[in-house]
Amino acid sequence: MLEFLKNPAKMRKAITEKSRIPETEVAEMVKRKQEEFYGLINEAAALYLTTKELGIELEVEKDELRFTPLEELSSDMQNVNIHAKVMRVLAPRKFERNGRSGRVCSLVIGDKSGEATLVLWNRDVELVEKGVIEKGDVVDVLGAYVKESKEVHLPMGGQVLKVNSRATLPDVVGGLRKITEIREGVENIDLIAEVLEVGAINSFQKEGRVKYVSSIVVADESGKVRVTLWDGNAELVRRMKSGDRIKVENAYAKKGAFGRELHADWRSRIILNPRNVKLPRIKAVEAERRRIVDLKEGMAAEVEGGVTSATARLYEMCGRCGSSVQKDVCPKCGSTEIKRGVVVNAVLDDGSGRIGIVLFDRNARGFLGLKEMPADVDAGTVIELKKDEIVGRKVVADGNVMRNKVTNELEFIVKGLV
Repeated sequence: MLEFLKNPAKMRKAITEKSRIPETEVAEMVKRKQEEFYGLINEAAALYLTTKELGIELEVEKDELRFTPLEELSSDMQNVNIHAKVMRVLAPRKFERNGRSGRVCSLVIGDKSGEATLVLWNRDVELVEKGVIEKGDVVDVLGAYVKESKEVHLPMGGQVLKVNSRATLPDVVGGLRKITEIREGVENIDLIAEVLEVGAINSFQKEGRVKYVSSIVVADESGKVRVTLWDGNAELVRRMKSGDRIKVENAYAKKGAFGRELHADWRSRIILNPRNVKLPRIKAVEAERRRIVDLKEGMAAEVEGGVTSATARLYEMCGRCGSSVQKDVCPKCGSTEIKRGVVVNAVLDDGSGRIGIVLFDRNARGFLGLKEMPADVDAGTVIELKKDEIVGRKVVADGNVMRNKVTNELEFIVKGLV
């Protein structure tokens, strides 16, 4: 720990003398700083932040407070101070060691000379979980030590504090997007949205370790999207409910069973109900009823029309997460619990235009009017037997519009039948 941080009384007196601000007012400034950090920083750290806010430098810190460029870090360095930008925040995770449990979170930090990993443990992890420190923030890391591979750790009394930039620092990758701007294959996606639906947590074994997966549906003013949460992020659903706001950092987009979806794995971070005033308040929207001719790629919508044709086929699906399976193991969650599902492809016409709709398993069975697919009849036969009931029927469906990569045509992935 830096020596000058061990004497908050001396720091407080020096601030009062140099700034000519009454000590009672300095005390109030310190109190506000501690509240801003949810009480996770001590008085000395709050006094340090106050000096930076006031733009003053104390004599007590001049001799000690040298900031080291990241390219100069090496193993076994002690009492290191760093001024850098948070480039990425990885998902916090739990661990067990010698019969004791704890939490750990890694942040990638960068300056103009390079990057390093800052590792936060236990109580300091709350700085990330509560959104005090976020991707893009500038931080001072005080009194740290360095392990191999430029891994920076905080000892007892070490601090990581959000400050204003005092140097030229690199830009972060990614940025906030609207849901309709998200495209398959894109990474480093940041998103602010409102939670509409919260799924259950499922666990599974992969490579001898217990893994977790869950999913939520979120919306912003442009549309809706399903977000699949993995491991530490999945456990957040225990505290999540409809109406909560979330900020997602460093997610990636891919095609899922219900169309385009986001994934938040160990490289991603979720902030539940972020307090940061820079975040806009989101008013989530339900899918609007739209004419087929007005549908656009990426849009969440409700459509109504008559069925002009339909086909069905069976496929192998994961019994745990619902993903399509080609072999004996789910490529998404690693489960070996495989079951038979059904997919229906139909064409819907509402008078303004036509669009292909795709229904998977539960929605497909609902479309066919079946609780379960008969074991001794294939899907094509079921369609043929029910053809008179299906063709011409009016259907109202809620879902997302996406572009079929094979035909390059728009299609409607049904999330629910209304």
